[in-house]
Amino acid sequence: MTEAISLGNVSVAIGMPVGKPIPPMTVSSIFATAYQLGQMGIRCDLLMQICGVVTIARDSVLDEFLKCGADKLIWVDSDIAWTPQDFLRMLALSTKYDVIAVAYPSRSHDGNLFQVNTDGIAEHSISEHGLFNINGTGLGFCIVDRKPLELLAAKAPRVLEGYSQKEMAEVFRVDRTPSGHRRTEDIAFFDDLREAGFTVWCDPSIELGHIGEKEWRGRFADAIAATNQET
Repeated sequence: MTEAISLGNVSVAIGMPVGKPIPPMTVSSIFATAYQLGQMGIRCDLLMQICGVVTIARDSVLDEFLKCGADKLIWVDSDIAWTPQDFLRMLALSTKYDVIAVAYPSRSHDGNLFQVNTDGIAEHSISEHGLFNINGTGLGFCIVDRKPLELLAAKAPRVLEGYSQKEMAEVFRVDRTPSGHRRTEDIAFFDDLREAGFTVWCDPSIELGHIGEKEWRGRFADAIAATNQET
């Protein structure tokens, strides 16, 4: 479906937890996106938190976002490469959906696996814009509206952080599910959103780069098409 979506006066913040040096391709994506948004008159805040513990970094990014006044927060991992067009598509769709993620190739499987949880979701649960209803995926490229983030932060326990003793909401955590399975901070985050009544959508059309010893590239849509051909 082709539809022109007006961005209006929407503003966005890029939230990036950083635990190691940022690859040049990610830096290039940031600069190209910031330039494009500036040309379009769209406010963009860059919220980076350097910390070796990803849950702490994410909580710090979220705390800064809640104070900055932007409408949308797009989580971006520091090893992801994208285009300004990818970013603008996500921003436009975020005016219609509260939570949109993009699946990207797993580095641990040589780029041949997309880790997306759709357990218990109807096979053809697809929106009019081609988005898939999912339980969760990696949080490396995901845009979330302010409202659900404010809700999760309000429900979360408060914690004093490190030497600064800054108080913030403790939203992100690594824990276990009731069945005893380990749950990473991104899946716990998506579970919290769904339990609060929000739907998590995945845009399979966007191709992201996932950078490690090399750059793995891929679109979830191509993986779906290949699976359908095999069956």
